[in-house]
Amino acid sequence: MSKFELTELYSCVKFTGMKIILYLVAVLIGCSSNNNFYKKDYYYKSSDTLPTIILIHGFSRDPENINELAKIFQKNGFNVYSPKIGIREFNDLDFTQDLSDWIVSQKDIKIQNGIILSGHSAGGKLAVKIASLIEKIKKGTVKGILLFDPVDRDNWMKNDFPKLNHIQIYGIFAEPHSCNAYGNSFPLFNTLNQNPSNIEYIRITGSSHCDAEGKNSTWVCHFICGKSNEDNKRLLLNKSLEYLGKFDKSNK
Repeated sequence: MSKFELTELYSCVKFTGMKIILYLVAVLIGCSSNNNFYKKDYYYKSSDTLPTIILIHGFSRDPENINELAKIFQKNGFNVYSPKIGIREFNDLDFTQDLSDWIVSQKDIKIQNGIILSGHSAGGKLAVKIASLIEKIKKGTVKGILLFDPVDRDNWMKNDFPKLNHIQIYGIFAEPHSCNAYGNSFPLFNTLNQNPSNIEYIRITGSSHCDAEGKNSTWVCHFICGKSNEDNKRLLLNKSLEYLGKFDKSNK
């Protein structure tokens, strides 16, 4: 296990006198990995006119954990592709490049109307990296970036944001917590938003890192990262759909 993986796992369980016990519980029950339970990617077909959303789950999570979010986006007319990302792949640039190349080459997931990259937690920084790589391959493909409480431990977001200043980026943040590295990407958004820019964000008061997972989250996530509040989850969804509505020309 790499230093990166250990750092991520320890942030999940928080540094307390019980961290070793909680770490073992997380590994055994599923906080650290759901690899044994879900093997396939998820793809939800809907519209032939709207961009396709590439929705990436958080570190040690699974497409099943963001299944509710994907289905809501589908009901609002978006095709949604949610790939399964292994623990080691969150920090693997070769994998990220291969996935970006594959997405651009695909016909099955309907990218002819463009792509919106979206991700939760560490999936947020991966979404930004993929957006940057896809724009390098085929500029103009990425139409938007929607991030849910993103975590940026290795500065991928910080380094790639300047390359994406032609794309509207929207971030929805939870309260600082060990599970989101104490909101380590929030200052980046706050700094870049000081001048007129392509970046907008909100922080939902009292929100949990688990909110984006909705009903598909687990008690382990709630136990370690804080229990979700229904009002906060509803606000997160409303703000997400408000952002995505900008890409639905039929509503204009």
